[in-house]
Amino acid sequence: MRPGDVRYRDLDGNGEINDKDREEIGSPYPLFEYGLNLGANFKGFDFTAYFQGVGGNYLFNQNTYWTARSDELGAIRSDRLPWTGPGSTNETPIFRQGPSGRNPEYNSTRFIERGDYFRLKTLQIGYTLPQSLMGRQKVISRARIYVNGQNLFTITNYSGYNPEVSGAFGSAAWNLRGIDLGNYPAARIMSVGVQATF
Repeated sequence: MRPGDVRYRDLDGNGEINDKDREEIGSPYPLFEYGLNLGANFKGFDFTAYFQGVGGNYLFNQNTYWTARSDELGAIRSDRLPWTGPGSTNETPIFRQGPSGRNPEYNSTRFIERGDYFRLKTLQIGYTLPQSLMGRQKVISRARIYVNGQNLFTITNYSGYNPEVSGAFGSAAWNLRGIDLGNYPAARIMSVGVQATF
């Protein structure tokens, strides 16, 4: 082992790193999940908001695993630059390949992060037009205009695109719970609408 090499703990104390040094770290299942609905009406205006989140779970950020490896050549994340000597980062090992040896990357705590988040899932603000504007013919008995927003903000320390990781694909999805395989970011959607009753 040389300066800058990746280091793993020898948990069983036998002097070598192997499968016996593996241990389970954290759980992909949240300790708690919560939601909050708020609503109000005032002089024709109405407001609804839905907040949602989880806490106490851990995620394996496979995106970081592939973009901050020291044993694969390719593009790397600018926030995960490798160790280049004293005074540089100590989080990403030095890049080492070829006949002189490699810096092998195994699944480790380097890629495990807290999955807690708090998100504003939906927010809607509307206004119902007064009856005096409907006209004498009463073709439209009620009209409401509204603005709707989805996924307007998320508070989290998770470095991946989206902490709302539900699992993977196929029949083995339950095996991959808590593994972020490059989960797509939650799209922020804004829309405007009109509701009319004839």
